Amino acid sequence: MRKGPFGSRPLGQGRGALGASIPISVLACAALLALAPASASAQETHQVTAAGFVWDTTEVEATVGDTVEWDFSGGAHDVCIDVVPPEGATGFGDCTGDELLGSFEDGDDGGSKTFDTSGTYLYYCSFHETGMRGTVEVEGGGPTDPQVSIESAAKQIKARTLLKKGLWVRSSCADVELGTLELYVTGNHARKLSLGKKRVVLAKANVSCGPSGEITTLLRPTNGKVKRGLKKLRGKARASLLLEMSGEGPASDLARVVIKGKKRKR
Repeated sequence: MRKGPFGSRPLGQGRGALGASIPISVLACAALLALAPASASAQETHQVTAAGFVWDTTEVEATVGDTVEWDFSGGAHDVCIDVVPPEGATGFGDCTGDELLGSFEDGDDGGSKTFDTSGTYLYYCSFHETGMRGTVEVEGGGPTDPQVSIESAAKQIKARTLLKKGLWVRSSCADVELGTLELYVTGNHARKLSLGKKRVVLAKANVSCGPSGEITTLLRPTNGKVKRGLKKLRGKARASLLLEMSGEGPASDLARVVIKGKKRKR
């Protein structure tokens, strides 16, 4: 026992307002909870109500984790949802493989869905298609992973073709903006082109990712020294294609290309 200003008490205990002993560990936890920040964004519930043969809301803006609730208002309705709705009415109570959230035929007075993935979802009543339809636009869910890929490029190319016509490369991209595509050689393969033993860029181009997610690039030799090296090349030299881009984060892809020069002298 230790004697303090409030009398004797066991070590590791404090006193509450009414004189009861409170362990210090409990007091510490309470202090941490008081300092902890509140949740950055609370999940919401959005309401959509049937008004005759239309929905009172046809555009719902939500974030990942939100819930949308549909109310039939006592009417003969159902609610189907999917990324793509049918082109037209398909018959009463027929969601055509889409997700059925609720139907008056099953005794439901509505339906609901919690969205855990971002995207655009279309909802409709199969009994009153196409008049009763709308969209849920779900945002959030954290950043997506940047992606790039070299889809198509010649695995072998003659040196004289590279000199005269260049090398066409087709790539795909997602969640990136700008970057570079380059063709380079290293080590003994650089030496075969009389370019030393270090990493040497043979051709380079700036690239950007457009709405289509496709990139088509023509690579041409960068300078006179590289061109002379390609002209003198005998046998084969292995080169690398490197696509590097950035947006929400970096992304890259690598492919191999064999450059064929003149036949070796016997």
